[in-house]
Amino acid sequence: FKQKTAYEIYQCDWSSDVCSSDLALRTLGCENVCSFFTLAWKWPERFLPHYCAEVPSKVVADAEQILKTSALWSDAASMREYVEQILWRLDPERYALSAPTTLPIYFPPDLVRLGDDEVYVDCGGFDGDTARDFLGVVHDKFSRIEIVEPDPSNVSKIEAWRATLDPATGARISVHHVALGHEPGIVRFQSNAAVDSRIDADGTMEIRCETLDTLLPSSTPTILKMDIEGAEESAVLGARQLIAQHRPILTICLYHAQHHIWRIPALISRFAPNYRFHLKNHGLDAWELVLYAIPRSEEHTSELQSH
Repeated sequence: FKQKTAYEIYQCDWSSDVCSSDLALRTLGCENVCSFFTLAWKWPERFLPHYCAEVPSKVVADAEQILKTSALWSDAASMREYVEQILWRLDPERYALSAPTTLPIYFPPDLVRLGDDEVYVDCGGFDGDTARDFLGVVHDKFSRIEIVEPDPSNVSKIEAWRATLDPATGARISVHHVALGHEPGIVRFQSNAAVDSRIDADGTMEIRCETLDTLLPSSTPTILKMDIEGAEESAVLGARQLIAQHRPILTICLYHAQHHIWRIPALISRFAPNYRFHLKNHGLDAWELVLYAIPRSEEHTSELQSH
């Protein structure tokens, strides 16, 4: 390394955070180190938005809603995580996030306690990875699994996995090859055959988009997960009837857009107010940030309140 060389940190390895990488380079003698955020804020038209990275002025502009959402969190740890996440969005080089939780994503046992007759709706099924985790938690004791996955290559992977299951288990799993949003229609889609396939105006293909309200009109979900690469807010709008009527446990990713952390909880609270909201960060640098919305009348919520 040469001292006069400038190095940009663009974190692609979830095993290390930006601040640690910055320190490591400076320890090696690099004097001029800048993160992705520094470059992105300098040229936002080229680099942004990128997941929850966005210009900090948009955080300031939404300050009123950020403050309103702060009143929704149901425990001190969630409130602390929320404050850290907001500060990190303002200046990620100054405000480091706390270490992520070691509890399993989507099914942390302190919040999500499942019975033997769950109806699990998995939005953003990828290759069936989260559905497999669900089966591991419930030990094949469940009512139904509804997997929603828009990428055709990933749908093929899910179907291949389902074919390996016991016929009685596989028969209770349905796969829906559609995207999700706030209204039905046709959308452009970028198919990457990976976890980051997404709705994209410049996408390489067109696919059908549905709302959960129209896709699953007769379903009675008890737990609903969303990890759909930025379409979460739109999909929640398209599921407002289902959520308000059945009040499933909600596990929704909040790291695909800067504002999701304050807008999605606020949105849910408007049409389904009887929820407790919890926030857990399962990855470094805000990756795998998940909202856990637990219906207040659930038995496991009463148990939580008693501790």
